[in-house]
Amino acid sequence: MAFEIIKSIIDAESQGDSIQKSAIEEANLIKSQADSLALNMPQKTKAEAKAYEDELVKKAISDAEPKKKEILEDALKKCTELKASAESKIDLAVESVIRKVVGEDGNS
Repeated sequence: MAFEIIKSIIDAESQGDSIQKSAIEEANLIKSQADSLALNMPQKTKAEAKAYEDELVKKAISDAEPKKKEILEDALKKCTELKASAESKIDLAVESVIRKVVGEDGNS
């Protein structure tokens, strides 16, 4: 009977040692995984920040497109108006240059 009690105590100690060893191994594994995650966090954060930046730039370009189109249409309209105005005054400008070069009376 005493032998069985001693054997059960030895078995319990052995199981305790085994459990402790497993717990230490698991703790070391968890620490290793945490260290790995900590090392990768800056890279992951940088990648996420870059993706967010790209998304913001894409949205800004998309949001600016209607305004860009409006500005270009307005500029084209003004250019067309200036061209028409210049074309309507070209004959007058040519006559003015001829008068200055040749003179008012047609003699140079």
